[in-house]
Amino acid sequence: MKTVFKYVIIGLLLGSFFFPIINATASIEPKQTTRHFRVGTTTAPSYNWDIPIATAGQAIGVFTPGCLEPLVGLSDDYDRGLSEGVYKADTYIPVLATSWTIDFWPEEMNNAPSGGFINRGGVANMTLRLRENVTFHDGSAWNATVAKWNIDRAYIITGNLTGNGDLTNKDTYWLKANEWTDYYTPGWNMSSYGETGAYGYYGIYSNPSEATKQKYPSVKQVVITDDQPNGGEIRIEWNDFNTVGMTGVGLISYISMATYGDYWDKPIRGYDISDPLPHLVGTGPYIYGGFDDSGSPGGGTLVKNYEYWNRTALEADGWFDADYINILTWPQGTFGIESRNTALMTHALDYALDYHWTPVDYEDVMNEPRIDYIERPVMDQLGTISLNAINETWWAWPGYREIANATYPTPYNNNDNVPNGVPRAMRKAMSYAFDYDTYLNVGMDHRYVRSSSIGVNNIYYNASIPIAYYNVTIARNALLNDAYFGPLCTANLLDESSTDLEWQNVANSVGGKTPLWVLDFYWDDQYQIFKNLFQTNLEDIGVTLKDPTGSLYGNKVTDSIWAHLGYYWAGGFPVFSAQAWPLDYAFPSKTPEGVTEMYFSDPSNGIWRTNPGDYWLFDWFPWWNLHFGYNDTVDGWIKRIFLSNETSKQEWYNKLQDNLQNYQYNGIFVGQHKQGACVWKDWEISTFWSSLSYHLTRYVGFGEEYPEIPGFLTGILTGISILTTVGLIYAVQRKTRFK
Repeated sequence: MKTVFKYVIIGLLLGSFFFPIINATASIEPKQTTRHFRVGTTTAPSYNWDIPIATAGQAIGVFTPGCLEPLVGLSDDYDRGLSEGVYKADTYIPVLATSWTIDFWPEEMNNAPSGGFINRGGVANMTLRLRENVTFHDGSAWNATVAKWNIDRAYIITGNLTGNGDLTNKDTYWLKANEWTDYYTPGWNMSSYGETGAYGYYGIYSNPSEATKQKYPSVKQVVITDDQPNGGEIRIEWNDFNTVGMTGVGLISYISMATYGDYWDKPIRGYDISDPLPHLVGTGPYIYGGFDDSGSPGGGTLVKNYEYWNRTALEADGWFDADYINILTWPQGTFGIESRNTALMTHALDYALDYHWTPVDYEDVMNEPRIDYIERPVMDQLGTISLNAINETWWAWPGYREIANATYPTPYNNNDNVPNGVPRAMRKAMSYAFDYDTYLNVGMDHRYVRSSSIGVNNIYYNASIPIAYYNVTIARNALLNDAYFGPLCTANLLDESSTDLEWQNVANSVGGKTPLWVLDFYWDDQYQIFKNLFQTNLEDIGVTLKDPTGSLYGNKVTDSIWAHLGYYWAGGFPVFSAQAWPLDYAFPSKTPEGVTEMYFSDPSNGIWRTNPGDYWLFDWFPWWNLHFGYNDTVDGWIKRIFLSNETSKQEWYNKLQDNLQNYQYNGIFVGQHKQGACVWKDWEISTFWSSLSYHLTRYVGFGEEYPEIPGFLTGILTGISILTTVGLIYAVQRKTRFK
């Protein structure tokens, strides 16, 4: 349930042009012709690959899916079995498990505050038959003991149950017991975890140092039901009322117990191949050859695992053709994007994704007949401008502003270090004042589509629910008819008949006028085009920006806005004191429950409404409702989402969309990036797993239709990157901007 799906369970790419250094024992069987499949991407710097402490978006995550495998997978057409109204087991694809059976929680009435309802569709237990004759890269066997060890390890580490763990991803695996008290039933009841005692326990282990938190692990235990040297069977028993399947387990990709036995209760840190500890030792089709992402580009390699359990079947179908997966990684930002694109267009790469964080030059790609562009559904990444609604929450109560200021001191701008939101009427006006079509079709060159509050490709998306569109009349009327802004409009001689110029004069303080609002808006280079258009649109409703150039107060951050995002912004100001900023957030189209709770629920679960004196400021969960749109009615709907089967979930998602789009207006829901995969036509890939699968590639050559192009060496690529730096200065200067 909940936050387990807050991380995208995806693998993408791989790389480098260095000859691999192998520190694993799987045999390497040379072929007559050695084939390299070269991939390029832009990513954040790497830290740790180990699942209990891994963070999303870093370069090492590009390697992980080739080396480590899950129990089951999701194919490209995964549909959750919506038409049947209940979780459908055969939507999973066998990987390290070959078959499974499911036991459901009993359907029973709860005692919800708004009126009890029947909890439906929860998975209580799952028994999985494990694949036989599978070995890890170090030669050790895959079996039930290893499977149980991996799952147990995730909870022991994330709960810090022995004192050697790490709480970084605690909230992914551990849930608040008392949050669900009113929704327990006789069959599903976790109240024992909410009683006085340890913060949580798993098996014989507990964490008494967090005694006030009272959490329970989403998995209760793993039982070995058939103990075999190779393969076997396990039963996973859940504490969670799990309507989405594999909660708290779907994130886990399995590592060798033989190699990492000493790390059963502590995380594996780093990724460097020079480390005496081998990294990414799993069962996957490729063996980690190491990489270094400190340069631009960084480079690394995966090497074909000739002992891979599915090798024979894959090769019989013509797949698994690459002996080496070489990867180049550039840093995020304009330079990295342009450098990666130069490498792609010169065929120094075989493959590159085109998506929000690292777009290709679409026109160049489409004009190159030797590149195949594979269209994909729009990204699950929602481009949104967060509009801070904090003044409608307990943060604005007397005394709480002072607590926030004292708790989160800042190096500068201390006078602004208080909760500082945008009134709802203004949020509505801004939502209708923005010219979406111009931004999507001109500013983003038709590479965006208009989004909704949960995404247009979401399985629960309802296109019939209205959403704000470009209509200046509606925007102005929202202000003219508001109790606060109406008098300000009158004082500035604004009414329904006022011209565009008269509204703009108010925004620009012409003729003694005073702006209706000065918006404290933050942005980064990626959103420069948006900012320029947004600023122009806001003038049409009498609004100006606090720092229109980004130089006076530093409202334009020099790197990515996500590098600063959190309750405390590293740039010197806390997020609750800002009023608007880009919030590109992942909203999985097929498993959206966890992020729904993260982005839209009240992190205090309503405790502050009835007992504010007992509410502890640091006990927030989740930490990602960053537009501060707290609403107890919405909280109730989100509980219904977690406790309903697939058929009835739609009703509550409809209500949520309507609230966000037509009442709260706590975000300008801008767009979702179109995406695709660029593959030079001498290779073919499969989209079975929704993204690049390293073992589902085959070399076909160009044939007679297209001439061969010699491959590029690392030295040539480095030279290209250096030359690109010079060209970028010119390219950035001439890039189209709204004035």
